[in-house]
Amino acid sequence: MKEVIPVVTTRASQIYWHDADQSILVHHVNGAWDWPDARFSIGMVNDILREHDRDVYTIHHFEGEGARLPRTNSLLTVRHLVAPDPPNEKVVIFLNAPQVLRRFIGVAASVYRLAQIEPKYVYVNSMIEALHVIEQRRSRV
Repeated sequence: MKEVIPVVTTRASQIYWHDADQSILVHHVNGAWDWPDARFSIGMVNDILREHDRDVYTIHHFEGEGARLPRTNSLLTVRHLVAPDPPNEKVVIFLNAPQVLRRFIGVAASVYRLAQIEPKYVYVNSMIEALHVIEQRRSRV
């Protein structure tokens, strides 16, 4: 396993580059989190994306305690998390995302008319699948 050097570390997650080219950004959520944690870390992901002028592929990897949605669910918060849609973010992959989060994203996209983002979202169950999706998207360019 390669050494990971986080760009940002929070109490519930780490954000790091998966590759030396800085084209695959991983947001690894592996601790108990709440909506303020999500707003902070997704804000950091978006800040990192804004700093890059090239295409970036994002993987939100949920693991352990991070695979559980906070007790208080907030559709409005989900809307604010998915609304920015950075133009250089070519695909957003959710690895082991909680099923209820998938539903929240779908509802938020529908209710708040964010349908343009849904085609960018892919749900997978392994890192191998995530990297395969990225490879497929890159070959379309």
